[in-house]
Amino acid sequence: ALSDNHNVYVNIAKGTKPGDINPETDDERFRKVNEESVWSYELGAKGRIGDRISYAIAAYRSDVDEQQLTTLVELADGRTASLLTNAGRTRVNGLEGELTIAPDEFWEFSFSYAWTDATFRDYVSSEQADLLGSDGSLASNNALGSVAGNRLPRIPLHTASMLLSYTRPVSHQAEAYTVADLSLESSRFAQEHNLI
Repeated sequence: ALSDNHNVYVNIAKGTKPGDINPETDDERFRKVNEESVWSYELGAKGRIGDRISYAIAAYRSDVDEQQLTTLVELADGRTASLLTNAGRTRVNGLEGELTIAPDEFWEFSFSYAWTDATFRDYVSSEQADLLGSDGSLASNNALGSVAGNRLPRIPLHTASMLLSYTRPVSHQAEAYTVADLSLESSRFAQEHNLI
């Protein structure tokens, strides 16, 4: 701790997520899902400025091996299924910040923002290979299916939220309060090929 009101921290951790099986398919390329492992690193600070302002800020990075994610696969019988699969390596870099201001005993305003840059570092996608005309062979998929450098699907680059609240006692045992909030996020990709 820098002082009673300000704290700086560093966190380094390793985590794992157990592997799994896709029971929907007998195709050995997609049946087994390997264990996911992640090393995460975080540097942050949080504290208070006087009695009315509090803050928190953090920068982090996560390196993930065999990240588990869902992908659409055409099965041998012609059906399409959403299966769990492994991406070779992914990396997430991020910044997060939060500020809360209470100008008096009744009002409180808080604002938070996060920047999340999540990308594939090493992943051969069967969807990407199909889009580029793969004949389905392992060699063709490997040649055409790399999505290294693409953003991970369903993760927005920017998110932000704001909240304004007003609280006032109406008796010794009850309070009346009003809250207004707003959440914003940037667009995100739906698939690993980053075309939609």
